[in-house]
Amino acid sequence: MIIDGQLLFEPITGTAITVTATSSNVLDLVAGRDLGGAGYIAPSIVVGVITTFASATATATLTIAVQGAPDNGSGSPGGYQTLQATSALPLGMLTAGQRPLKVELASVSEFPLTPVITTLTTTAASNSATVASATGLLDGMVIYGNPNIVPGTTISTISGVTLTLSANASGTATSVTTAFSAPQPKPRFLRLSYTCSATMTAGSIWAGLVLDEDQPALYPPGFSWPSGA
Repeated sequence: MIIDGQLLFEPITGTAITVTATSSNVLDLVAGRDLGGAGYIAPSIVVGVITTFASATATATLTIAVQGAPDNGSGSPGGYQTLQATSALPLGMLTAGQRPLKVELASVSEFPLTPVITTLTTTAASNSATVASATGLLDGMVIYGNPNIVPGTTISTISGVTLTLSANASGTATSVTTAFSAPQPKPRFLRLSYTCSATMTAGSIWAGLVLDEDQPALYPPGFSWPSGA
C-alpha cells in the first residue's frame, strides 16, 4: 500500500475524533477534473481506525463523508457538498484495524446532480417546446430522459413556460416527464467530514489517498522469515 504524506486528510499516526468536525487537511487538486479510471489502478480514499472508538453513550455512531468544493473564482473552496458518505457506524464497527470508508477517487470527481423534473411537450422537427412548470429552470440546462430530445440538447431561452431548445426535437409531438440539470463545476477541493451522534471518549483515525491496490496484510505484525528460507 503506497501512501503519500502530501495526500493525507489525517496523519498516519492518527487524529482523535471526539466530536463532529472536518478533516485536518484539505486536498487541493489544483483544477477540477475527472480522476482515475482507464487502464490504471484508480487511487482510493481510505479511512483506517488507529484507536478503537468508545463513548459514554453506548449507541454513539460516527458518519464519515467525502466532501468536495469547486474553486470560488479566487483559488479558495466554494461551498462544500457531500459526494459520498458511510451509514451511521456503531462503535462495534470502529475498532482498531477497521477501514470504515474506502471509495475510488474517480467516483467522487463529480458533484451529485440536482435535476428539475417537469413535463416537457415537444413539437416535431422544431426547437420550440413547452413545460408544465418553468420553476427552477435556467438557460443552459441540459435536457435528458426524453426520447424526442437529441442527447446534449440544452435550453437556449425561456419565456414563461415556452422553451427554445438548442436543437430540434425528433419524432412526433409528445408530452414526456423530463429532467433538466445545470452543468456543474468539478470539485477542486476535497475534505472529510465526521459526524458524531454523541461525544467520543476515545478513537482516532488516519485517512488519505492510497495510490496502489489496498491489499490486506499477508503476515501478522512482527513476523520474520526463518534464516535461510
